[in-house]
Amino acid sequence: MEDNSASSPLKIGILGAAAIAPPAIVLPAISHPEVELYAVAARDIGRAEIFAKKHGFKKWYGGEGGYQGKPDKMLTAESFVFTAARQNFSMTLQ
Repeated sequence: MEDNSASSPLKIGILGAAAIAPPAIVLPAISHPEVELYAVAARDIGRAEIFAKKHGFKKWYGGEGGYQGKPDKMLTAESFVFTAARQNFSMTLQ
């Protein structure tokens, strides 16, 4: 069997600090040591910071365009969108 313990973790990022994120993403992720809760972005940077610190994310972004153009955003292997339905399309494209 192959030993993958030295491989890079799967980095998770979420858009929207919504109440559904902890049971949907955070709780399953923390039970897997190969997964890293990496970044959260929200419209309000204060809310993003509180959410990130509470749930163990390493980075947080906020405000309009708060995460777009950041050099590390592409390092997130998996991203999940928890914004209002009307915002999903535009946030996902950015």
